[in-house]
Amino acid sequence: MNSARVSSGVSSSPAAKAGLRTGDYIRTIDAKPTRDMTVFEANRLLHGAPGSKVTLLVIRRNAAD
Repeated sequence: MNSARVSSGVSSSPAAKAGLRTGDYIRTIDAKPTRDMTVFEANRLLHGAPGSKVTLLVIRRNAAD
């Protein structure tokens, strides 16, 4: 996978509450580059246990947020 792209979201989801938008690119998940992981692994890291925290590097319109 080159990088994970947010394809859609639910307005009340934790991702939406954190500010993720459709079209954003997730470059790292907990400091691990998404280019080095499968879609399954990225999905597993993003859907942790309830209440857990995940750190992302997100690219939006060519700028790191």
